This record gives sequence, C-alpha cells and structure tokens, in this order.
Amino acid sequence: MQRSLNSNHEKAPDPNYVIDWESDKIWWRLCDFNASKPIPLNEADITKPFIYCRRYGLFYVGFGNHQLFMSWLYSVDQVGLDAAGDYQYDGDYDFYDLADKFLVEYDGACMQSSVGINSGLRTILCDRIDNMNPTELKIFGSNLEVI
Repeated sequence: MQRSLNSNHEKAPDPNYVIDWESDKIWWRLCDFNASKPIPLNEADITKPFIYCRRYGLFYVGFGNHQLFMSWLYSVDQVGLDAAGDYQYDGDYDFYDLADKFLVEYDGACMQSSVGINSGLRTILCDRIDNMNPTELKIFGSNLEVI
C-alpha cells in the first residue's frame, strides 16, 4: 500500500498495515534502535526496559531509544516503512510529538524506561489506564502511571 507524506497526519494507525518482522530491512531498523522483535505480553519480562502496544506486543528497547522507537513505529503505520524516516524527522511533528501520539493512539500502549529501572522504580508510563484491557492491567499492575 502506497501512502503519501501529505496524507492526513491526524489519522489513527492503519489497522491493515502489516510489518514483516522477519525482513532484513526491519531487522536492521530494530538494531538501529537497540530493540528486540515484538514478543507476546504473556512471555515478556517486564523488569527490563520496554515499549508495549497491544497491536504488536512488547519490544525490549535499549537505553535512550524509547522515544525514537515509538516515533518510528508510529511513522511506519502512518506512511509505510520506506517513508517512515522522512516522516519521523521532516514531517509536521518532531519525534517527541510522534512518541506521545504513539502512547495516546495505540490501544494498551505503555513504556518502561531504563532510567526508571536503574533508579529502582518500576514505573510503567501510559496515557490512560482505561486504555488497558484486564490482562494488561493484571500484568502491569500497580506499576502503571499516567503521564
């Protein structure tokens, strides 16, 4: 599916867009962000830094890459893999805004940064608690905090 950078930037993530997590192109992008391939939430170790959304699963993400990775995932869904870098860096929003949009617009989206873990906190940041389903609430528990 071909999408334009001039498309409506306020639309929700395209539910029909499929990322081939096994492709070399995706593998190298994951390496750029020091991120894992997505894994199911029930198999995840939530004591490590991560980004999660119900649509894809949980990604372990290395120090300092959370906002960049969330903005990249959001960009891929908006304009496709080939144009994501242009959208992420040259679009109407900066990558901080796109990371925020990721947390707001994706069901169950949340993150736990390495900063919180290294300081002894286990805070898992999300946009809204009511965006979580019962399974997510059970796994993330009282560590969820609205930003």
